[in-house]
Amino acid sequence: LKAALCTQVMLDGLMHEFHTGTMGSKTTVLQLLLNVHGKYPQERGIAVNLRDSVLHLLKTAPWTTRNLCLKVFCVVYREVEDLAYFAHNGLIEAIFWVIDAKDIELQEAPLVALLHLCEHPQLPFNLIRRGVLRYMVKLLRAHDNVIQQLSLVLLKLFYLYNEEAVMK
Repeated sequence: LKAALCTQVMLDGLMHEFHTGTMGSKTTVLQLLLNVHGKYPQERGIAVNLRDSVLHLLKTAPWTTRNLCLKVFCVVYREVEDLAYFAHNGLIEAIFWVIDAKDIELQEAPLVALLHLCEHPQLPFNLIRRGVLRYMVKLLRAHDNVIQQLSLVLLKLFYLYNEEAVMK
């Protein structure tokens, strides 16, 4: 059924709605793309078409939409080139903004996005240089066990890349 939704006419309509519609329209399209991920052959083309728009929303939208964009990033953008593209075009700062803007207990999407970025072999060094460690230490104080564990996993990962920086 999901694949049947993704006809070219439907995808063209979704792209038109995303690029010309309201914030609510953009959010609906992003949620739909999450739901049909991996179910249609044009997905890579759609993902590349939306990359800059998703980045724009990550920098300018309300935090709920930014959080959704982080989920889209983790699910739809799986290629190493996407990881580098997003990291070099503002994603890291957007993740830090979401962490600062949200309650400490509501950090799953930013932490998973950081973990996803670490799939690229050079990005952990970049994250450390940009100050990710202070966010990980902050999030270790969360009461939510998932947040604590994700923060700990990321700290261990960063330790493998730069033991000295983590130990400071």
